[in-house]
Amino acid sequence: MALVQDITNKLTLEFADSAGKTASMAFWVDNSQTEPDDTAPAAIIAGAEGVAAAKITKVFISMGATEDDPASPVNGAFDASDKMNLKFKGTDGSTVSCNIPAPHTANFVAGSTKVDPSQTDVAALIAYIIGHCVTAEGTELMAYTGGFRRSPPRLKSYG
Repeated sequence: MALVQDITNKLTLEFADSAGKTASMAFWVDNSQTEPDDTAPAAIIAGAEGVAAAKITKVFISMGATEDDPASPVNGAFDASDKMNLKFKGTDGSTVSCNIPAPHTANFVAGSTKVDPSQTDVAALIAYIIGHCVTAEGTELMAYTGGFRRSPPRLKSYG
């Protein structure tokens, strides 16, 4: 199994008008286009700015990769609509959270919805996130502050 880079990257432009309302649009560009000042993104940015009264406030270029031989998912107690939510604190005091779909039952304290940070796979993921990720503002993460299971809302019967 290996990840293979997709043949396209997603270029997203965010706009704001004079009233502060925002909108975005996306384009697919060749995967060699990775910087806003590369040929295709730069031309699209210039063209979009030329035809819009709103101004571009942010540019994203997202690269993707596809598993060439994906493993089959295993049956578990939770499906992809259930999430394991992990929360972290940045050195600037901000919080970061992530939701991992279809968590294993073993990730939680028995009889609880609380994440068990001592579970081997959970502990490894927490350590990796703290060591390699940052807040939206770019500051380092300093601590895991807790986690829980997020369940999707269920339909109510009014019968």
